[in-house]
Amino acid sequence: MIIQRASTLIVVFVLLLGCDETDSQEGQFTHLKDPATVLSSQFSPSSLGFDYSVFTEIPPTVWGEIIANEDPIKVYSHYSNIALIFEESETSKDGIYIHVGFSSYIPQDTDSMKYSEIERDIYSVTIKSN
Repeated sequence: MIIQRASTLIVVFVLLLGCDETDSQEGQFTHLKDPATVLSSQFSPSSLGFDYSVFTEIPPTVWGEIIANEDPIKVYSHYSNIALIFEESETSKDGIYIHVGFSSYIPQDTDSMKYSEIERDIYSVTIKSN
């Protein structure tokens, strides 16, 4: 009887609290955070003479196995963060945007970029082409 009441209370508690929409997706891309941080530190556009505020394409030869296994069509550095592009058309690029710990740039929507947080520090991104 006590176990049945405890189980009922747990179910009621969970139903009352609900669950966050992102909970079901938590961890989907977590395995990319460390490789993205390493890639960002190895391929720093500012140290290579590029403007870090623009999307700078990173050559596939330096992506690393974990990122390459995701099969992106392009990978970019942007404000030291990493964007993996999976779809590209004449009007836009779609993928995920990984905020690395040492970057001070927090993704925010602009006229040409739209972000939606998937999980902590990982966003879906749409970049409009010029």
